[in-house]
Amino acid sequence: FGLDSSLHYVNGTQDGEAYLTGIAPDHAEPNYTAVTPRFIYKAPEESDAIRFACCARVVSCDGKVFSDGARVYVNHAGYALIAVQAKTNYAGFRKERDRDAGKLLEQIRQDLDSLEAAYGSTVGAAAKSISYASIKNRHISDYQSLYNRLDLDLGRELSGNLPTTQRLAYCAEGVDDPSLAALLLQYSRYLTIAGSRPGTQALNLQGIWNDTPAPPWSSNYTNNINVEMNYWPCEALGLPECHLPMMDLLTELSESGKQTAEGYYHSRGWVTHHNADLWRSTEPSCEDASWSWWPFGGAWMCQHIWTHYEFTRDEAFLQKMYPVLREAAVFMLDFLVENKEGYLVTAPSLSPENKFITDGEDTVIELIDEVSRESRCSPNHPRISAVTIGSTMDMSILRELFSNVAQAADILKLEDDPVPAQAQEAMKKFPPLRTGRFGQLLEWYEDYEECTPGMSHTSHMYPVYPGELITETRTPELFEAARRSLERRLLHARKQGGWPGSWKICLMARFKNPLECGHLLKSTGEGLGAGMMTNVNQQIDAIFGLGAGIAEMLLQSHQGFIELLPAVPVDWADGHFRGMRARGGFEVSASWDRGKLRTGEIKALIGGPCCVKAKGLAGVSGPGVNVRAQDGMVSFTAEKGVSYALGFDAEEIAGR
Repeated sequence: FGLDSSLHYVNGTQDGEAYLTGIAPDHAEPNYTAVTPRFIYKAPEESDAIRFACCARVVSCDGKVFSDGARVYVNHAGYALIAVQAKTNYAGFRKERDRDAGKLLEQIRQDLDSLEAAYGSTVGAAAKSISYASIKNRHISDYQSLYNRLDLDLGRELSGNLPTTQRLAYCAEGVDDPSLAALLLQYSRYLTIAGSRPGTQALNLQGIWNDTPAPPWSSNYTNNINVEMNYWPCEALGLPECHLPMMDLLTELSESGKQTAEGYYHSRGWVTHHNADLWRSTEPSCEDASWSWWPFGGAWMCQHIWTHYEFTRDEAFLQKMYPVLREAAVFMLDFLVENKEGYLVTAPSLSPENKFITDGEDTVIELIDEVSRESRCSPNHPRISAVTIGSTMDMSILRELFSNVAQAADILKLEDDPVPAQAQEAMKKFPPLRTGRFGQLLEWYEDYEECTPGMSHTSHMYPVYPGELITETRTPELFEAARRSLERRLLHARKQGGWPGSWKICLMARFKNPLECGHLLKSTGEGLGAGMMTNVNQQIDAIFGLGAGIAEMLLQSHQGFIELLPAVPVDWADGHFRGMRARGGFEVSASWDRGKLRTGEIKALIGGPCCVKAKGLAGVSGPGVNVRAQDGMVSFTAEKGVSYALGFDAEEIAGR
């Protein structure tokens, strides 16, 4: 074996190991441009590009090991254990890096020496072997400490012995395979555990699985949906600590974003736009206006701060992240302007990444052969625009951001901070969310004709999911208008795949439409490859969105109560789940057969008021609690660490 790289490198071998040191390009052109050369290298002594090193060493075998300067050979061996380690000199987005890749290699060798010493190993027939089983068991124990928190069974496997690609294809053709949905959910958790732990970088478009030096969209953080979707399943699926790398990303973006806020907008606070990277770039990106000039990436990501708090009630975390939340609101207070009707609105404003036709049916007819009904890449035309004021997505993100800041300040007792009161006053002047000529939730401030009514982005659906502004109980009229908007999107789209399909599953679960959830789940799987990442322009967000969508089908808690099985498809007739999480700090388990709930349990991880809703719910019992349900809903006060049993009449079908 030997080591090589697609980047500039030097390699070799010595004493049973292959090694490599190298340097990344000073500039890498995105894969979607035609510019050449794609990679630009400066002279190493002038370059601040990242250095890297890797070493692969035979640490135990029962044969002979030798090398020829380029490769390491193992002969006459029954086994060989090879340890591989790699390092870069990246020390942080604002920290100076040592240019000496040789130091990285020495650090790796010291680590491998320590590994060998820990197991008392030398290479040779008489060596005490490093136990592969013990290393594997250590990994499994670490992984299962998180993974085993949650269990989901949706019925027998109909195609479990087939390759994953065939299972996905058969499902897309209509074969009922509920266990595939359970696999999708658990796989999203597995990838979260593997790719996002405290202290690591946050998951980007390809995560740690990027395998090319010129990946799609540069393997960056796309802040107008994709990075957020990567973290949608964390809390509900019992992995709150895996959410923390995103908080670290937010903290660092808030530092670099102060310069962008001041330099681009002459504003206070911090801002980041559509795209970010390892260096925490926060400036507007290039090219099309429908995504480039959108200063809401940070504001959207800040919703994850509140979501983590809602599920964990961790006030120390909220205290730590409050400055990030606050300063994002400060920028947005400066960004708002008053329009001619006296409302405070965002201007300029986008609804990523959609566009609209500025006037007349004649223009629609003129463009009908030029505009794809689903693609966001519409032609340049004087009557097509993306820029307006006060889009629904903008104003919805701000409503949640300002509300979260006010609630956080109240929880943390920050009476002297003027920003929460300013935010609350500003919200009083926000325009109301409105409906259009189709009875749909308006996407823009005006009832424009969509350029691409089958658009893959559903940006104006943010207040339904992942937001919590438009709900069935609090805003029923807007809820119905939003449903019509989504139905109109589906009407104009031929297929639903990738992350857009995953988002629509989450939305349909909120709309409690199990039929469409089932249809979308089948069609979305068709766009996944054998690794269950998107099979075109490999991305990881789709699988995380599927995990989140399936979770919403099984359990919801965004309306102030926990609701069991709100949108389960008819073919999920039997099943159970254990260890799902709900807002307020609750762990929830349930079982059902023939579509009827049989058992349920609520465990209070924190303690406090708890309200549960479910079809056929009869009551709840536990230490000091025995309450009958009314209209399928029960409320009680839970004690920390105590579990409460739910009882059911089992006459009503769930998810209908």
